[in-house]
Amino acid sequence: MAGAAEPPGRAAEYLQELTRIVAAQQGLLARRRRRIEELERQVARLSRENAGLLERHRRHLAACARRADRGPGPGLGPQPLGAVPELGSRLDK
Repeated sequence: MAGAAEPPGRAAEYLQELTRIVAAQQGLLARRRRRIEELERQVARLSRENAGLLERHRRHLAACARRADRGPGPGLGPQPLGAVPELGSRLDK
């Protein structure tokens, strides 16, 4: 850093350079904060979507268990997922 014998102009240059460095660092921190907020929103959205999918899967398994309890009837073989009301709308997407 500038010593006591440095001319005032040189000290001012050091100060300006430090000011530029601090401003650049603040800009980088702001960008990182925005990115973190964006990623947190994405995680929240994916968590909600995952919870919905888990609930649909649970309902599908319950429907399968109910069908299995009834036993195979005439024409009641394995059905495609689209035939299950809980999953039909999901497959259309």
